[in-house]
Amino acid sequence: LALDSGFQWCFMVDNDALVEEDTLVRLIQHDRPVVYPLVLPPKDEFMGDGMLCYPSLPEGIGLQPVTWSTMSVMLFNTKVFNCLAPYAWHGHDIHFSQNLAHFGHRIYVDTDTVVHLTRGPARHPAQSWDTLWARLKAKYDSRQNDKRHREPPPGFDPVFGKGSID
Repeated sequence: LALDSGFQWCFMVDNDALVEEDTLVRLIQHDRPVVYPLVLPPKDEFMGDGMLCYPSLPEGIGLQPVTWSTMSVMLFNTKVFNCLAPYAWHGHDIHFSQNLAHFGHRIYVDTDTVVHLTRGPARHPAQSWDTLWARLKAKYDSRQNDKRHREPPPGFDPVFGKGSID
């Protein structure tokens, strides 16, 4: 839509990001195709060993290239969309970064422009491996129904009977 409308830049902000008035201007000044600000979770939220970008960056070291970063706040030159397929947005932050990298686009994070989140992300990269696998195992286990009584009722005839067990 932005590309078709003739816009040069597309600035995307999640509803849980607290951006400053000059965030957009500061990011555009870098004149890079893909620039994100440094995104920080709420101070009272423990992130474990989860990260919001890789490599993890401190504040105040300028513009840094990263392998991936959280998609909470993003600035794109609309020409980037010429190469991305519609599926590029599906999945999570790492998947999107891989799609950008496939076409030679690198994500840069401006560590001098900081955006705070009102709540921590619930996606996989923000969780430790132990937490992630424990949650996945709990979801898997909750779908299992091996404890259900599976014997057919008395007198059930699977060949000539009508209906099914379930």
